Amino acid sequence: MDNIKKFKLLKVLGRTIQYSWKMLDQWRMYLFYAVLLTVVSLIFGRWSFSCMQETKTWCHTFSESVGKGISYLFFFYTVLLLIFFSFGYDLYNSTFKNTVFKIKNLFVYDKNRLKSVLFSIISLLAFIVPIFVAIMIILKSANPVFEVEFLYFMTLFACVVFNVMYIRLASFIAQYLHNYKMPSFMIIYEKTKGCAYVSVGSFLVLAFFLCLAQIQLIGNFMKMNANDTFVMTLVTEFSDYIIKLIYYSFFLALFRAQMDLLMDNDAHVDQPVLAEPKKPEEPQKPMSNKTHSVKKKTMTDNKKQNSSRKTTPKKKTA
Repeated sequence: MDNIKKFKLLKVLGRTIQYSWKMLDQWRMYLFYAVLLTVVSLIFGRWSFSCMQETKTWCHTFSESVGKGISYLFFFYTVLLLIFFSFGYDLYNSTFKNTVFKIKNLFVYDKNRLKSVLFSIISLLAFIVPIFVAIMIILKSANPVFEVEFLYFMTLFACVVFNVMYIRLASFIAQYLHNYKMPSFMIIYEKTKGCAYVSVGSFLVLAFFLCLAQIQLIGNFMKMNANDTFVMTLVTEFSDYIIKLIYYSFFLALFRAQMDLLMDNDAHVDQPVLAEPKKPEEPQKPMSNKTHSVKKKTMTDNKKQNSSRKTTPKKKTA
């Protein structure tokens, strides 16, 4: 019941904004990663706002081979995801663990960074794949066979249920970034009983407003880059990546806020949470009088033997 009292929608959103504002203290990190993403996009020839224009001056097309185009785009977006999630790793550690961000750390092997990036990619795919499956089922034409149509419907229902459950347990992402260990889903499930609507509601509210903001920004950037010049494309691309990094930080802050409120971690300091509760140690039973007397007698006998060894003179050998 304590979780239900503390875990309110406005409180989660309020703490999310608080954490997001705290993350903006790392503004140099935002600028560095936005520049890195812009340069990588230029190298790959995939400046998105140029690709949306008819001229496509700064956009590489694949009209000659669809297969090559798909492979190229897959590789390009994989690199972007690696950079995005590496940013999340550095931002989380700098904000909540007080570590100092250094550019050279990107080129040094870091086991925790690798685990965090791979975990984030797997988590994203686990959330996105059911959405794509659901969209494909909705857009497909109706099948005259009832059994097949029913199977499609059940698959769609399973995708929706899976994503709702995923959002409910989304605080496990912050827990993994906290100590790089897979949390106990049963503990999170027990903690969110009676307040799962807050986890799902806060996620949907945040996603709704960010989507509206992004749609508005895309329209404004398209107008700014109507002539598809190098300078304006560079400015719009860089600004777009800055905003996307801020969006990403909002979701990191949301997952962290959910974890803190669910686990009563009001100190805002990383502590071991969501761990399996330790079993209380059994108190030692007091020794009975009989056992105590036997132990005392044994100790006395040992002392007597030691004293007799010291007093006995050694025999001289011829």
